Amino acid sequence: ALQRWHELYLYCERIAADTVKFDGVFIKDLEILNPLSNVSPAKHLKPDTFDGFSDSKNSGGIKLCSKAVAEAILRISPNLQSLYLRALRLEERCHPALSA
Repeated sequence: ALQRWHELYLYCERIAADTVKFDGVFIKDLEILNPLSNVSPAKHLKPDTFDGFSDSKNSGGIKLCSKAVAEAILRISPNLQSLYLRALRLEERCHPALSA
């Protein structure tokens, strides 16, 4: 059961890292379409964090730093945020995400 929670938080972190690729894309006339208009560009979460890993099982050794976790929670959908926090809590990585 804990393995599934581990896979879930890696999935959420992959989504968050993928959204960083779009930081700065929504400018000028596209600014009204930005789904993360209230979120500043990422400083610690890198878009290429999971590049080269085909699935969550192969990227299991990657752990985001606490500042990257805080940026990740802002970039995943509200529906997944509570599940992501629960998965982090099970991994004992929750405190940084709550500070976001």
